[in-house]
Amino acid sequence: MKKHIITTILFFGFASASIFAQQGIHSSGGNASGAGGSVSYSVGQVFYSSQSGSNGALIQGVQQPFELIVTEVKEMSSSILKCEAYPNPAVKELNLRISGEQPKDGSWKLIDARGVSILNGSINTAETLIPMNAVPMAAYTLQVFSGKKEIKSFKIIKQ
Repeated sequence: MKKHIITTILFFGFASASIFAQQGIHSSGGNASGAGGSVSYSVGQVFYSSQSGSNGALIQGVQQPFELIVTEVKEMSSSILKCEAYPNPAVKELNLRISGEQPKDGSWKLIDARGVSILNGSINTAETLIPMNAVPMAAYTLQVFSGKKEIKSFKIIKQ
């Protein structure tokens, strides 16, 4: 009977132990969040371990960034529709020229690096002027739509 009680006490003692998935010694760091998402960061990480083999390498203890940038989406045939955005880099305004068949319910959207829509508008003529005066200097994505379907995407630099 005593043996059974000791085993139970050891089991409960183990269940109350704390286990940490990641630990490190840093000079600074923290968490930041906003409308576009959240990020955790660290500065001055001293210790990490590296494992490598014939199939690749693994660095444990270091946060690895991953970035995916889509610069162009082609859905429609280029013989039917041709889109141009100029000048790039833009200063005061950006010209969007569409030649060939005009998109039905055409629209455009200017998106910042966080994925937030900064400006948008409709396409009613073959050439559309997009005002860039109030837009801060940065890299943006200009998406062109026919209805709800994206037909073209441009990387735009604002100077």
